[in-house]
Amino acid sequence: MIGSDTPRFGDRLGARWSALPPRRRRTLLAALVLALLAAFAGQYAASRPEPLPPPAPPWPFQSTQFRYLGLTSQPADPARDFAMRIAVTVIKGPQVRIERLAADFPQLKITAEPSLPTGFTAGRTRTLTLRMSVADCSGLPLDGGLPFINVTLSNERGREEQSWIPGGHYARDLSAGLHALCDQ
Repeated sequence: MIGSDTPRFGDRLGARWSALPPRRRRTLLAALVLALLAAFAGQYAASRPEPLPPPAPPWPFQSTQFRYLGLTSQPADPARDFAMRIAVTVIKGPQVRIERLAADFPQLKITAEPSLPTGFTAGRTRTLTLRMSVADCSGLPLDGGLPFINVTLSNERGREEQSWIPGGHYARDLSAGLHALCDQ
């Protein structure tokens, strides 16, 4: 018979909702809204990406500047060596250590003062004196065009070996020093 079946779930729920006092309906509605907001907030927090890790410190050569300052007037032994000065500045990041300085010619030995390895902190410029000693003049290009210095630097990020070309003044002074020692 039509109309004699039992009430549907939605009809029964609507009847119960209507039977509740208005204050209870508002309370239940507020609790339902808060539960939905909490569920959405939890879902949002779970779906957010992890914060990025702090950036790695720069590599030593990215944070270090070298500047050639010129010849010094006090060689230790004028018959065997001459001295130059360079300025070293660490611009940013952790302390950088100069572990080694070497000429691009095996007959030319570089000794640094203060002695290596030595550390440099960010924001300060320090001066190094480089003593150039000639072991054997044969095979040395006395008028080298772009001589370089091999530099080994390290910091907490890593260790790097690079070649530094100090520029024209260095090439001129190196040539003058080599001529003074080897043209005798």
